[in-house]
Amino acid sequence: MAFLDRLFGKRRSDIKSKGYVFSSNDVQSSNENVARLYQCREFILDLLQSDQYIARSDYNRKISEYTSDISFFNVLKTSGMLKEFCERNGISYSEIEKVIDDYENIQDLVDRHNDDYVNSKLVEQKDYLDSILNAVDKSILLDD
Repeated sequence: MAFLDRLFGKRRSDIKSKGYVFSSNDVQSSNENVARLYQCREFILDLLQSDQYIARSDYNRKISEYTSDISFFNVLKTSGMLKEFCERNGISYSEIEKVIDDYENIQDLVDRHNDDYVNSKLVEQKDYLDSILNAVDKSILLDD
């Protein structure tokens, strides 16, 4: 059975998050490039769902591990073969494009995440930040 699973591809349950919708019919891990692309997608999702400020060092090395995989799919895309590849492997063309786009725009996505994170923490910690310097001098107020 394991041989047949590898030959025809294992199917995974539904994953719906951050604009990705991979149904159990979409995911076949028998193709190594597809499996690596899905690993990249999972890394990006985990990174952007973290409740912390993300430094470039937190993702730069790991995201660069997927460069050759993204390159493989970009070659398919520019040669006009990506749709056929997706059909043959039972995967969603639009989802593959989304992963490629997220990979190529990872810095913008992280910057947006960090801006949202800082803004939410400013709201959450407003009382603390407004009174942090009261012990030193009550007339000193922090600006935004």
